[in-house]
Amino acid sequence: MNDEQKDFIKQSFLFVFTSGIVLGMLWAAYVSRSMGDLLFVLALALLVGAYTWFKQEKFFLWLVLFAVGGLFLGSMRLTHVDQPLDPLIREYADSQVTIEGTVVRDPEERLGRIEYVLGDVGLGVDKRAVSGNILVRGDRVPKFAYGDVVVWEGKLQLPESFLTDSGRIFDYPGYLKKDGIVATISFAHGAYVGEGKQNFVKSLLYKVKHIYIENIDSVVPVPESMLAAGLLLGERGSFGEDLTNDFRRAGLIHIVVLSGYNIAIISEYALVLFRKKFRKKLSLILAGLFIVLFALLVGGGATVVRASIMGLLVLLARGGSRRYNITRALVFAGLLMILHNPLILIYDVSFHLSVLATVALIYVAPLVERYVTKLPETFGVREAGIATIATQIFVLPYLIYRMGEVSLIAP
Repeated sequence: MNDEQKDFIKQSFLFVFTSGIVLGMLWAAYVSRSMGDLLFVLALALLVGAYTWFKQEKFFLWLVLFAVGGLFLGSMRLTHVDQPLDPLIREYADSQVTIEGTVVRDPEERLGRIEYVLGDVGLGVDKRAVSGNILVRGDRVPKFAYGDVVVWEGKLQLPESFLTDSGRIFDYPGYLKKDGIVATISFAHGAYVGEGKQNFVKSLLYKVKHIYIENIDSVVPVPESMLAAGLLLGERGSFGEDLTNDFRRAGLIHIVVLSGYNIAIISEYALVLFRKKFRKKLSLILAGLFIVLFALLVGGGATVVRASIMGLLVLLARGGSRRYNITRALVFAGLLMILHNPLILIYDVSFHLSVLATVALIYVAPLVERYVTKLPETFGVREAGIATIATQIFVLPYLIYRMGEVSLIAP
């Protein structure tokens, strides 16, 4: 057995196992979470495995076993994560409440208010613990920071789906659920209690980010400063609803969403910086550390996490002098992400678009390349044009399905 055959076998097992996990999660999300139903499907799969064993097809037998294992693991993982709503939350829904919790994410400014995600929440005067995070929209003053323990007063509400301007129903509960948020409080009034549990690295990175944004604001006028923060750090909180909608209608909203391009810049510049002073392997380790820190700095959205994992795999391949397989890297990155948080597979549109766009760059871009030979190669115009056309074509059906609108002037 040569190296290519071994590589094919390893890749087959990875793809089949990942497909099994995805199907298991989709089964649990949309079909049934009954253990009896799942065991019935597993029994049918094992019958297929027994048939391949009888036919002496050991390779296919192992594929079936990997698929069955993935199916079972995917179903169990999503069932474990997607728990029913805490009865205490449902009991106090649509009521004025007092809660105390720790700010577990970097606060974001949205439409003139500050959004805080609270964890370790205690409800009521007796601070009864509730499972899940609560999204609180408070005034701009006073302003709280990551790690602060704050007492809030306001009306506790369960998120509800709503109809968008394009006529599509937006699954707002699912959008929040993927981030562990189970309820919201709008127009809340907060009071600082003290300092709670926090990650020192995250706290430091958030402070650095805020200083950087303040420096941008001090030298660049609005709205250009907001665009700069969006391009560099993915910050869209201060855009405002009108500006965000303008970007979306023009098909330009993706330029303020961090992606693999940002990760590639971070990685390459880190390598250039460290190669002058350190050996190759240490330079690669430090570049990988920079990628991880950048992902934490910008909040670790789905697109950034996917690109960061693939970027780390590139560095790992360089360090071991091994060939980098981008398709395998994409599948592996997606596998790690859905195992960590299965709800992104069901509810996270940005995760779906990130994967689809990467697939387009891998498989559709080479097909487009033969038709754009007239584009100049100067300043990378042809390369950018190929990537843009390929991704737009490939993600178009999904965009129409999810958004209900398509920009005719989108680049």
